[in-house]
Amino acid sequence: DDAHIFCRESQIKDEVKKALNFIDDVYQIFGFTYELKLSTIDSNQNTSARAAIMAEDRSEIVSFTATHGIASLSQVDFHESYVAFAATLCPLTLFGFTPKSPRTAGPAKCLVDIEKWEMAENALREALDEFGKPWQVNKDDGAFYGPKIDIGVYDSLNRKFQCGTLQLDFLLPNRFKLEFSTEDEAKIERPVMIHRSILGSVESMFAILLEHYKGKWPFWLSPRQAIVCPVSEKSHAYAMQVRDQIHLAGYQVDAITTDMKIQKKVSQPFSGNTFLFSTLLL
Repeated sequence: DDAHIFCRESQIKDEVKKALNFIDDVYQIFGFTYELKLSTIDSNQNTSARAAIMAEDRSEIVSFTATHGIASLSQVDFHESYVAFAATLCPLTLFGFTPKSPRTAGPAKCLVDIEKWEMAENALREALDEFGKPWQVNKDDGAFYGPKIDIGVYDSLNRKFQCGTLQLDFLLPNRFKLEFSTEDEAKIERPVMIHRSILGSVESMFAILLEHYKGKWPFWLSPRQAIVCPVSEKSHAYAMQVRDQIHLAGYQVDAITTDMKIQKKVSQPFSGNTFLFSTLLL
């Protein structure tokens, strides 16, 4: 459920607040509690140190690709954007490439101008403060292309799962040379991109919800929200009419028209630990 929001630097705070409110609405519907963490970097890291890291990375990867005959991957333009390296890192690991310097986020991986980074980080801080919920700082965990807000949800057993993320990205707009005209048409600016993820992935969220609800889905999320159980064979036709009317109203419904006794019709859908039906109609 990844979305990409393009905005001006001056709009970062407002757009992040909108995204936080959206995430809060979704998590409240699911019944989740959650925590907010702002991932930052060490602003004392200077440009020359970051450039040295990039040079070391470039030397490493070019040497590896040349040794293994992967010529096409050695032609990446590292000077234009470090994003190119990130994109090729995963394929190289498939060939057994193990980088010497850590590739996880951290102060040495900041490739954004420090003044711009601090501006973005302050905008995220203000957005979190105005959002009004507690938040923490996750120092030195910022990505190399911008600061981010991570949202961890807690299930019914108080286990935390990383799901939502609001990640600022200054490098991709630069790599794709995105521009827009300001109010003063003579002035051109480059937008900021916000990666917004709420569920993380549908598959992982489904698993988290299954554990969170302990298999007992709420009515609005139940795969079968109602079941019609006729008391006798004479009522089968009417039971099917009732089922069809409920289905037309927008609900997931089924009818049991077998010749089993009414007690078994009632108990069967609710057997075991998983409640497939939320409402019983006789």
